[in-house]
Amino acid sequence: MMMSRILAICVAFLGLAGMFTSAGAAQEQPPVVVELFTSQGCSACPPADELLTRISRDPSIVSISWHVDYWNDLGWKDTLSRPEFTARQKAYQDSLDVRFVYTPQVVVNGSWEGVGSKEHKVEALIDKGRQSGLPVPIAYEARQGGVEVRIGQGKTQAPATLWLVTTRASEAVKIGGGENSGRSLTYTNVAKGMRKLGTYTGEAQTLMIPASDIQANGADGCTLLVQEDGTGPIIGALAIDTSKVK
Repeated sequence: MMMSRILAICVAFLGLAGMFTSAGAAQEQPPVVVELFTSQGCSACPPADELLTRISRDPSIVSISWHVDYWNDLGWKDTLSRPEFTARQKAYQDSLDVRFVYTPQVVVNGSWEGVGSKEHKVEALIDKGRQSGLPVPIAYEARQGGVEVRIGQGKTQAPATLWLVTTRASEAVKIGGGENSGRSLTYTNVAKGMRKLGTYTGEAQTLMIPASDIQANGADGCTLLVQEDGTGPIIGALAIDTSKVK
């Protein structure tokens, strides 16, 4: 009888432990952040846009499609472009020591870059990102009116910026001019906006993000990035399921 009771307690404990393990699984295997700098006016970009769509089906990848504006005077103004997205790419030019900005460019975990249409190169960068990992754990919980984000304690080589990037899961655009004139193209996880939420220096902190910030500009998704020096290495990332936000 005593042995049966002990066995029952052990089984219950293991079941409870399994629940906690499942809840923390996302942090046990940190995501890989894949950023694509693209343009509707660039004829070399559609293969990279399609590749981003495919790899975005992997739940362990956080992807963002940034539309730059320096193609806008060449026959077609990108309807999704914003100057601050171009500014982000130019900041990567400095931090990654790249000779010039170009499209399509992929940046992985803020640390490595390559041509976004070269699948083997992109896969190699993603593997590199998986091996290095992201040291700062992040979790969230949907609340009435917004999202509570909890950023855990971690190490950082420099003060890190907390970026909130709002996105739209899919955007279909018919191109009316330029190098892709006449084509109908679909883009995945398109950036709609970004703003600084604060600074991270390694101490745990909790943030409340209002629903109005998450759903601005027609966004239906958002990502939190913890990034050293603003556009240096990404040390923490979390894609937030905004369908649960009320």
